[in-house]
Amino acid sequence: MKLQGSPKIWTVTQTQFAQIIGVSQQRVSQLIDEQVLMKDEGSKSGAILLIDSLREYYLSKQAAKDGAESINYWKERALLTKKQRELAELKLEKERGNLYEAAEVEGVLAEMLVNFRNKLTGIAAKLSPQLEGKSVAQINSILANEIEDNLNELASEMEGAKFVEANENENDNGTEKYVGEKFTPGTANDSFRMGG
Repeated sequence: MKLQGSPKIWTVTQTQFAQIIGVSQQRVSQLIDEQVLMKDEGSKSGAILLIDSLREYYLSKQAAKDGAESINYWKERALLTKKQRELAELKLEKERGNLYEAAEVEGVLAEMLVNFRNKLTGIAAKLSPQLEGKSVAQINSILANEIEDNLNELASEMEGAKFVEANENENDNGTEKYVGEKFTPGTANDSFRMGG
């Protein structure tokens, strides 16, 4: 390699440049296509401007390294910010009374379902004296009405359910009291969310 004249115009072949930076000649061709390396426009042999190409090559390597680190940092920062925003939104919804802890909802619903189960299991004892001597059609009608009444009662209980804020809403004797908005399934104030 013979270098003459100003360093700004020193040129080398692609093979020589590959040896200088320790890559294959094919990689040098790729870098030329990616416009990382600069060809000497006055050269018919496709020579590469040495100084400018070395500077651009090492700047692009550094940028790739810095870019990978900064992408990871900013990506992680964005994820953190998103999670913080979601937590703040959930906290605000809870303060507004539009969001309830799963334990609160489970407790209220469990109590309702136990009561409902007890009513259903008591239907036989309650209705057996009334069903004695009735026709099949009358028995079916009486049972259907009783079941419908129990389902309507359950729906009314669910519409009137209120949830407890365990720490803030205790009676003087230390027991919890029901407070807050009505929980009405399927309405605008139904903001309890399970599973995401």
